[in-house]
Amino acid sequence: MTVRILQNPWRLLLAINAAVIVGVFIHKIQLPPYVPYIRAGPANSDSSLSGFSA
Repeated sequence: MTVRILQNPWRLLLAINAAVIVGVFIHKIQLPPYVPYIRAGPANSDSSLSGFSA
């Protein structure tokens, strides 16, 4: 078994990469959502487009 893996390591490499991708995906799903620009308070209380003037 070990000799076969050492002769053709691509299958092992792809399995490790797939496991890492699945692990990162599961970790990202469990995190709270990141919404950077929506803040309640005086910064945007006058209008939703406070930085722009028409």
